[in-house]
Amino acid sequence: MDDKGNEITAIPCLIEEPDIEDAAVSIDAIGCQRDIAGRIVEKKGHYLSVLKQNQPDLPDDASCGFRACLRESVCEDREYNHGRYETRKCGIIKAKDVVLEENTSCRPKLRTPVRVEASRIKKQGNPLLYQ
Repeated sequence: MDDKGNEITAIPCLIEEPDIEDAAVSIDAIGCQRDIAGRIVEKKGHYLSVLKQNQPDLPDDASCGFRACLRESVCEDREYNHGRYETRKCGIIKAKDVVLEENTSCRPKLRTPVRVEASRIKKQGNPLLYQ
């Protein structure tokens, strides 16, 4: 890949060559493009991607779904390491139960939104929250 290229233009080239049928392709936030997800689906692959706030209505649908379903579908881990308390929660919901079909155009074949939330409290400090 050219050193001068960027991820948005490079990712489509990278997914053309290998056989990705039934493979899971993980994409960071910069690769959250409708065309990239669509091409992965066309090649019969699966993708893991970020839901970004600039995608109309989809993040709102997912947030509402997590608020409604999170109690039943969450795994939580707590530990104390390196002078701080850490909590991690992971929740999974079915898109068909909470996301309106018209809001999935930016995410073809959206099946399973996953929410990962981590918080850290230092021994002498305020909590830091990461989502």
